[in-house]
Amino acid sequence: MKKGTITLRIKGLSSKKEQENFKKVLYEYYDKKSQFYMLEDSIVDVKRIFLLLLGILLIFISKIFDFILSEIFLVAGWVAIWEIVYDLFFRERERKRNIKIYQKLAKSTIIFEA
Repeated sequence: MKKGTITLRIKGLSSKKEQENFKKVLYEYYDKKSQFYMLEDSIVDVKRIFLLLLGILLIFISKIFDFILSEIFLVAGWVAIWEIVYDLFFRERERKRNIKIYQKLAKSTIIFEA
């Protein structure tokens, strides 16, 4: 077995038809999961751009108002920017890892044992 490959050993499916159906369902399921995370990743990119522009806009708006409104807009702007940073460092890594795992599972070797 090569490094980085996944082999699944399945017991209990005796007929060839059941085995082929199981492989088909398993491969399709994990392929769809990886596609879902890739789509989510592209949607999050749009969300990041929106939050960045919103954060910058709120920080600039904070310069216009007096003390209390200024502070509210300033904090809201930095919170929007923090969401981008949090997503980049924590959530994106998890999504990328899930995509890799699901893609490997979608291409995994399945061995049926009696």
